[in-house]
Amino acid sequence: MSYNLLYAVDSSGSTVHISQAQRGASCGCVCPACGDLLVARKGDEVKHHFAHTTKDDCENGYLASICFAFKKAIARLGRIYLPAFMKNRTITDEGSGLHVIIPESRIAIEKVDITKRGGAVMGLMAYYKSKPLIINILTSYSTEKSRDMAKVRAVGLPVIEIDLSREEDINDELINRLLTAQSDLVYWVYNKKAESIWDAMTAKCSKLSVSGTDNAIYTMGCPIPKMRTDGIYCYIKTKCAMCEYFFGLYGFGEERYILCSRQSVITEPADLKLTLKERKAKYNVK
Repeated sequence: MSYNLLYAVDSSGSTVHISQAQRGASCGCVCPACGDLLVARKGDEVKHHFAHTTKDDCENGYLASICFAFKKAIARLGRIYLPAFMKNRTITDEGSGLHVIIPESRIAIEKVDITKRGGAVMGLMAYYKSKPLIINILTSYSTEKSRDMAKVRAVGLPVIEIDLSREEDINDELINRLLTAQSDLVYWVYNKKAESIWDAMTAKCSKLSVSGTDNAIYTMGCPIPKMRTDGIYCYIKTKCAMCEYFFGLYGFGEERYILCSRQSVITEPADLKLTLKERKAKYNVK
C-alpha cells in the first residue's frame, strides 16, 4: 500500500485533500507533521498525492495528515456516531449472538484536539459532555494494530479505533461516512463503563464445568431441560452457544467452564436493575 500524503495544510491553515489542491507548489501547502513545504503531484501516471520538497519521506506525515482531516470533519459535523459496545456470547459462527452492553449512539462533540507523543501526532481526543474520548486512527496493519491493554485500562479513558490500514483511497466522503454511520472499520477498544457492566453481569452467572473433547464438549449442569440431550448433556457448540443465557467458554483442558446466567435470569444490562422476581416475570421463567 502507498502511504503518500493525501491531505495537507494550506496557506489559510485549513486541511485540504489532494483533489482540492492546485498542481505544484502554488497552493502553499505544508506537511501537518513537520511543517515542510509540499507540492501537489497530480500527473497522469501516479496516484495524486502531496510530496515533500526537501526530503523523500516524513515519518509521521501520513498519520498526521489523516488525523487533521478527521479533526476538520468532526468539527464540521458537530456530532459523531458511536458503535454499540458488544460482547460475543457465542463460540461458533452460526450463533453470532451478542450481548449489547451499551447501544449505538450519536454524540455531540464540544471540542476535538490532536494528541501527540514526543512531538509526533498520535490520534485525536474528542470531548462530549465535558468527557474525553480517545479516537485512534489505525494506518499500519502490521505495527499499530498491537496495543498494551494494561496501559489502556490504566489510563481509564474510553477508546474507539478507526481502522484505515487497508484503505488506499482515503477521502472526505469516506471520512464522513465513518463518522456518521455504522461501519466494521470503527469499533471499541475500551470502555470502562461497559466493562464494569459486563463484570456485573458475569458476576451473577453460574460456573458450569465442561467435559468432552473437540466439537463434542458438553456440560451436564444446564438448567434448561429442553436444551439437554438424553436429559443429561448440553453440547456447548450446538446448544449453549445459541442460548441467550450463555456468557462464554473459559479456561483450558480440564479447567474449562462456561458462564451461564439462567439461574439469575440475566441477558442484558437493564436486568441488573430488576429483582430476581421481576426478571423471572420478564422472561417467563418459573
